[in-house]
Amino acid sequence: MLNSDMIKGILLSLGKVDFHIERSDDSAIGYRTRLRLNVRAESLDFIEELHRGLLRMGVESTVKDKEHSGRPKPILRIGGIKNLYILTEAISDELPDAKNEWTRFRQAVDIVANRNHLTEEGMQELFRIKGVL
Repeated sequence: MLNSDMIKGILLSLGKVDFHIERSDDSAIGYRTRLRLNVRAESLDFIEELHRGLLRMGVESTVKDKEHSGRPKPILRIGGIKNLYILTEAISDELPDAKNEWTRFRQAVDIVANRNHLTEEGMQELFRIKGVL
């Protein structure tokens, strides 16, 4: 059984940020934002144990035994601003991460959680975080 400190370490080392901004005619501001955290591994047992540990922390995730035909390995996805906010609050910003993405990810989650992404200033900040501006 993985405890919360182990889960935090796994997310900081294996977690891959999925941060997309795309044009959307349906949105009032003209853009839609999608934030996710993916964890890939060789072992489905490992991914399922991580899934159970996240549930104990109050974080919902989805598990697929094969990501797709081109990448036939298991994947765990964490989406939804509530789940991502719980994680960014649980993991100290003083801890380093393997891919150097958590600082920017934490900023993006904060903007979306506070609904600032629905304003022009918030969207510009997201573009800046993403490195587009």
